[in-house]
Amino acid sequence: MHREFKTFYWDSFWEINGIGWIGLALIGLLLLDLSVNRTFIHSLVVQYILVVLLILALSYLMYLFTIYARYQLRFWQYFRQAFIISVARFSNTLATILATFLVGVLITSIPVLAFLVLVPLYLTPIVWFTYQSCIHIEAVIHNGVV
Repeated sequence: MHREFKTFYWDSFWEINGIGWIGLALIGLLLLDLSVNRTFIHSLVVQYILVVLLILALSYLMYLFTIYARYQLRFWQYFRQAFIISVARFSNTLATILATFLVGVLITSIPVLAFLVLVPLYLTPIVWFTYQSCIHIEAVIHNGVV
């Protein structure tokens, strides 16, 4: 079992880290744009657009790791598949964003939870809603039922 885990770990190490670094670069670029707009440009319209893009990018990135765990695709296909599923099941995308926001409120109101269950509290709704989106899209593809 140890050998099998080690093989899987080294096979997926570069892919999963590549996905994470590209996501981190995207979020960093949007945050840099927000900072430049706030400091130099002072455009309220650009600020709102960048905030919306940041929220969309974060919600899109929430799908990437579930899709990586669910499907065997080539590297760039993970990004395309995450985009398709996040748009196709936009209600689950909104539910994921809302659940993440509510977990943030819960952690802020009860700070001891941050020490006890921070990661499971954040990941449970993200994984559950993104997984449900994948299941729904698969059912639509296989059965043609919406």
